[in-house]
Amino acid sequence: MYVEGIRNTIKVNVNRARRMNIELYSLDLETFRVQEYVSCQAGLSPRSYAVDLRNRCCQCERFQTFRYPCVHVYTTFMNQNLDIEQFIDEVYMLQRTLRI
Repeated sequence: MYVEGIRNTIKVNVNRARRMNIELYSLDLETFRVQEYVSCQAGLSPRSYAVDLRNRCCQCERFQTFRYPCVHVYTTFMNQNLDIEQFIDEVYMLQRTLRI
């Protein structure tokens, strides 16, 4: 069980991940490119981010900074049918928080 803030973030990221496109760079190296679609009304072109699961990093840098998966990593996990929980740092576990 995760702290409430992480549970809420997970829900938001899962919904956002459904609206993104993913390209496989290398399954062996566990690298992907995730394209984020921005509203056409905003007049912005789509942005893309490199995701490296082996080294636990995403080009947006949220994954490395906060130590839980950003939306681009969620997109990768959903596409590959992987368990996202292995990439959420234990510091966000409710049991760990209650011990502090």
